[in-house]
Amino acid sequence: MSSPTRPTGLTRPTVAVLYGSGINCHEETALSLELAGLEGKVVNFRDIMEGRDELARYQALVVPGGFAWGDHLGAGRIFGVQLVARLADQLEALVDSGKPVLGICNGFQVLVETGLLPDRTVGKRGAALLQNRSAVFESRWVELVVTDADSIWTRGLEGRTLRMPVAHGEGRLFWENSERSTFNAQRSTSNAGSPDHQPSTINPSAHQPSTINHSGSVAPPSSLLPPHSIIRPGLCYAKDGRATDEYPYCPSGAPGGIAGIRDSTGLIFGLMPHPERASLPWHGSSDGMELFNNLARYLGV
Repeated sequence: MSSPTRPTGLTRPTVAVLYGSGINCHEETALSLELAGLEGKVVNFRDIMEGRDELARYQALVVPGGFAWGDHLGAGRIFGVQLVARLADQLEALVDSGKPVLGICNGFQVLVETGLLPDRTVGKRGAALLQNRSAVFESRWVELVVTDADSIWTRGLEGRTLRMPVAHGEGRLFWENSERSTFNAQRSTSNAGSPDHQPSTINPSAHQPSTINHSGSVAPPSSLLPPHSIIRPGLCYAKDGRATDEYPYCPSGAPGGIAGIRDSTGLIFGLMPHPERASLPWHGSSDGMELFNNLARYLGV
């Protein structure tokens, strides 16, 4: 997972910020990329679809937040289907070339709908983001703990607590056997949390370090995952610095408090919180810039 080399004297790496009907966080996302020293270009999905532009022109791809196609048929569903139906070849070429991909909130939902997450199976879904366990739209600031630094997006941040806002109604990660997952977590004895849901906590200090094998793929953090899981958590909602699925600290009710996951290479990452809304001090936190700065470093800025 080495960074691509870039000859000196060339223009800044350009990152495509993919826009489609209903996306509404594209400008803030492009600005955050600019603040990291990259060129963030808002790219209209229709231009890609009709051949006026192509994903191969860009060094990375970000699918930003919003309500793509009004979230009809499910959050990110229509956009994901459109991408697979019209641009599957370009998506596969993008990831095969080793270019980073980030999905933020609705963009995370889109990546899951395309199959790019959990693990690069374009056109075949391996997970879903379901309605929050609270059954309401959750919009507030949260604390997050970085549980895995083997993604280029979270490199150097393991164990860090970050503060970002969330704004979603469907952020509860679900995959086969997820409801029976224990994550080898310490079970909390507290009765707080969502109805009919036993909260759990994960101690980052007990995390067994991940490793990169000789093929360049990243092994999952075994202390956070059930055996043979396809889910690789990179961010979890936190309470007192420890990952938790206890409400309201975890707004979605996702197992283990998962807020973001990566693929097996560490290049594709999706998260429900909004890093672009935590990129300037006057936002209340600039912790979101950590992800964009990591991308810039990976691209040689």
